[in-house]
Amino acid sequence: MKIRIRAILVIVLTNFMIILLSIMAGTGYVRQNIEKYIETDMMVVADIADRFISSEISVLKYEAGEIAENLTGASHENLGGILSAQSLVYPQYVGMSVMNETSEIVASFGAKPATQAVFETSAVKSAFLGKSEFTSTMPYGEGVVFYLTSPIPGEAENILILTLDGMHFSNLASEYKVWETGHIFIDDSEGYIIANIREEWVQNRQNFILQAKEDSRYNDIASVISKLVAGERGIGYYSLNSVSRICAYRPITGSQEGWCLGIVAPLSESPVRNVDRGIFIIAGISFLLNIAAAIVASNFIKKPYEEVAALKEEAEAGLAEHKNMVAEIECRDHLLQTVNRAIDLLLRSEFSDFSVTMRKCMGMMAESIGADRMYIHKNHIDGSKKYNTKLYEWTSEGLESRENGRDTYFLCTEQNFSLQDKLSRGESIHSFVRDIPKLCRECLDVQAALSVMVIPIFLRNEFWGFVGFDNCRSERLFTENEEYIMRSGSLLLASALMRNEYMLGLRDTSIKLESALAEAEAANNAKSSFLAHMSHEIRTPMNAVIGLSRLMLDEGNLNSETESNLEKIYSAGSTILSIVNDILDISKIESGKFELYPSRYEITSLINDIITQNIVRIGEKPITFKLHLDENMPNVLNGDDLRVKQIFNNLLSNAFKYTNEGSVDWYLTYEREGDAVWLVSSIKDTGIGMKPESVAKLFSEYNQVDIQINRKVEGTGLGLAITKRMAEMMGGSVTAESEYGKGSVFSVRLRQEYVSIMPIGKEAAENLMDFKYTLSKRTNGAKMERMDLSHAHILVVDDVPTNLDVVKGMLKPYKVNIDCATNGRQAIMMIRSQNPKYDAVFMDHMMPGMDGVEATKNIREKIGTPYAQNVPIIALTANAIVGNEEMFLANGFQDFISKPIDTAKLDAVLRRWVKGQGQE
Repeated sequence: MKIRIRAILVIVLTNFMIILLSIMAGTGYVRQNIEKYIETDMMVVADIADRFISSEISVLKYEAGEIAENLTGASHENLGGILSAQSLVYPQYVGMSVMNETSEIVASFGAKPATQAVFETSAVKSAFLGKSEFTSTMPYGEGVVFYLTSPIPGEAENILILTLDGMHFSNLASEYKVWETGHIFIDDSEGYIIANIREEWVQNRQNFILQAKEDSRYNDIASVISKLVAGERGIGYYSLNSVSRICAYRPITGSQEGWCLGIVAPLSESPVRNVDRGIFIIAGISFLLNIAAAIVASNFIKKPYEEVAALKEEAEAGLAEHKNMVAEIECRDHLLQTVNRAIDLLLRSEFSDFSVTMRKCMGMMAESIGADRMYIHKNHIDGSKKYNTKLYEWTSEGLESRENGRDTYFLCTEQNFSLQDKLSRGESIHSFVRDIPKLCRECLDVQAALSVMVIPIFLRNEFWGFVGFDNCRSERLFTENEEYIMRSGSLLLASALMRNEYMLGLRDTSIKLESALAEAEAANNAKSSFLAHMSHEIRTPMNAVIGLSRLMLDEGNLNSETESNLEKIYSAGSTILSIVNDILDISKIESGKFELYPSRYEITSLINDIITQNIVRIGEKPITFKLHLDENMPNVLNGDDLRVKQIFNNLLSNAFKYTNEGSVDWYLTYEREGDAVWLVSSIKDTGIGMKPESVAKLFSEYNQVDIQINRKVEGTGLGLAITKRMAEMMGGSVTAESEYGKGSVFSVRLRQEYVSIMPIGKEAAENLMDFKYTLSKRTNGAKMERMDLSHAHILVVDDVPTNLDVVKGMLKPYKVNIDCATNGRQAIMMIRSQNPKYDAVFMDHMMPGMDGVEATKNIREKIGTPYAQNVPIIALTANAIVGNEEMFLANGFQDFISKPIDTAKLDAVLRRWVKGQGQE
């Protein structure tokens, strides 16, 4: 019994020592090797994560470059539309903005466009230097965002800024776990967390380096993070929240921003935990069973080694899985880079090389996944039938192309509708050809293929067409990774194709627009030339008609019949001149050259002039004319008083013209609106009135209503059209109400600038309403006080003798000494002789041989004397088209008088340029 006990004790003690020594040796060996495997695995995972994150950064920067390329050359008005369209292609961006060098947001789209805060970041500076760059996370509302900046090709003053959700990289990284709760995190170059499974750390921009300065509990993790942001690579251990952790860290290869990542996991989840647990179990069982038998003890002794082998095998299997993952990521990286190069090549191609470049890019994509053929089909409808058209095809060497240099059409019938229906739902076809129905094979044109992958393309949420890849040498199905990347690449190919078609359309449209613009400019120049010629041809004889008749009337001493006939001649000439002026005014308005010249004026003087000019239109008609004037109206206003006068003259002259008997009432008041004064006028007559259809076209150009009834009424039909245009240029309006046979009411609102609070006053208003004014008729010309210019010499140059007579007659009251020349060369000789020295020269514009402009240039530039360079030269012209006054002043003339010559204008010119007796 004792021996047995001793034997048992020996066996027990022996087994115990063997077990103890074995456990101690095995535990040390396993721990040492597993920890090494763990650190190696963690670094492998960190490398895989680096490639994954780097690949994502590259894709995002490439997409930014694509969007920026689409903005090249776009106007500011079109930027928003382009950003809106790009947001459909790249929905991961929550905001798109274009910013200029002054930090102004030129255009934006999306829920979170860029803010002014991004302008101060290094990413913006890099973009203006031609580089794409991410910012770190930045606050936006209640969360954070990333900004991705990119230069816009060819536009140094603008950059593109894309807004990415602040949890973008966190969401990507969260898909990958290490052990149970281990995860990937990313820090920026300053230690701020920009990706982590803990969303609050990202949103609050956690920084353990900064926290460690205030709380020593974070010293260990801060030490690891400091090495990480310094660009080091390695393994670190630290404790956080009483949990020991292992961290593999390294810089991110694809980040120019200095980002770095780490793989962190609790040590309690490592395989070492299972080893410790197994060893304790072994020890317990061994202590209980080693007494029973040596065999049982030996069996238990062997068990730890078996578990160690299993753990090693598990670790090796995990390493193999990691290697497969790395290989898959590298393959994906290669495919993405190939697609990027192909699309970049296609977008840089010229229009003429697009087809060749398209097939080259298709070949690059197809070869990257080992396909023997690639083709692009586009859907369209011809009548009531649906077709798809093969636009482009690429085949590998040794295979026959089915494209034959032209589009190929395939009818979509009910038999192959299931194929189209599946693609239209966004589903891909990934199959062996032998499993595809015959009619569907014909639609895809895949008779020579063994396996196919067909990917649908959607543009603007519509089924645009599809892209196909064929394997013709083996039955090999494409991988999900290949399908995913080729789907993106195919969408970009179709977008580039549509962009090319759009740009070709724009080019054709541009050519047509340029041609139309040239034709329009030619027509406009022809019209301007015609109006200038017409103005000159009409004003030249009218100068003689109006000028000579006025001279004779001013002299007086005429018998009644002669005076009456001259009155009629003068009136007819004035009417023709008014018609010419209307035509020129409407021409200026249509060409956009009509301008207002505001100045201060007195409303009392303006009303007096209007009444004076229009009262004579009553003639012998039994018409009562009344003025109803608001005495509180401001007397001094700022505006173009000549055009205001023209508006009221047109309306009053029409009232008198179309009223044979009865009354004409003019109501004039005002409304104050801030710094503006609205002149509110209403002119009511009891004339012939108008029909409703005539009122509707009353303000049309070149239109005179009721031509049959008004055939004896003078006018072009332009007056009201001009009145309406001028009123609108002053911010006002003109309206008309009329009852046929009973009369009309014309209402006007004109905006003028307020100058003074001083009103017209009761006395002045009553004087105007009682017509207590000095009637100013043509006799004013005879009564005008002329200067004594008997000391002065004036040279008049005109090729028409009648015009010379008119000017001499109009200058006669000034007692001036007058010499005449009939052409430009004669005038130059007379100026050069300086005998006499002329005080002023009146130079006609259009003369045969040498016109007035050329003659003036010769006088100024070739004679060379101070006298020739400074003698006042006043243009006399019958060409009163817009812009001529500026032309004369730019070519050496001092002033401008249009024909027929106005007495007041002539007097003003003489007073300005020729000194009278007693003047200094």
